[in-house]
Amino acid sequence: MSEGGVSLLDEIRGEVRSWLDAQWDPQQPLGEWWSNLARSGWGFPDFPEKWFGKGLPSESRRIVRQELQRAGAFGPPHGIATMMVAPLLVEMGTDEQRQQWLPGIVDGSEIWCQLFSEPDAGSDLAGARTTAVRDGDVWRGNGQKVWTSG
Repeated sequence: MSEGGVSLLDEIRGEVRSWLDAQWDPQQPLGEWWSNLARSGWGFPDFPEKWFGKGLPSESRRIVRQELQRAGAFGPPHGIATMMVAPLLVEMGTDEQRQQWLPGIVDGSEIWCQLFSEPDAGSDLAGARTTAVRDGDVWRGNGQKVWTSG
């Protein structure tokens, strides 16, 4: 509990509600809204402030999602990049990697996908036979893929 007997989660709820009341515009294009959400830190409130978050506990995401629903507002971008890549970058990436990849992930301007399904291996990575070789400044993949997911 914080001062006055109000819990941290109640404080978070009040802050995000006030922010949404002032910022949410259903006429705003989705890309602009996602950029606004990313800059504010409310899209991923449990990320550090330096990396598009608010430095709040993980349960803050649930509160923010509830308030987004209450306001009728779209949530942040959702997919492989926000569920898998961004948390990994925040936790284990270098500052250079975070600077390069997090902005586009949290504002939805970049779409990521998985490319590890092969005809004889499926998504069993231990059975994958695809390789990549360096060719100057690029990597060349050799193998087969049967589907991707975004």
